[in-house]
Amino acid sequence: MTWHGLKGRKKIKNIFIDEKIPHAQRDQWPIVTTSNDEILWLVGLKKGQVQTYQAKDQRLIKLTFKHSERKGD
Repeated sequence: MTWHGLKGRKKIKNIFIDEKIPHAQRDQWPIVTTSNDEILWLVGLKKGQVQTYQAKDQRLIKLTFKHSERKGD
């Protein structure tokens, strides 16, 4: 994954370690990618730096993530 200000790339595993995400949660973590598997968003942690697309050239969608904690979770 890459983002603004990062030189090169960083593995998702290392981002989880740096952010102290428990190992048990990592397989369930939401990750948004392009159809080419380019990471757009590691939800709640990092927004990827990707190419700019023009609406006339691509179908675009807007995603938002709302986290709600349930009792007992």
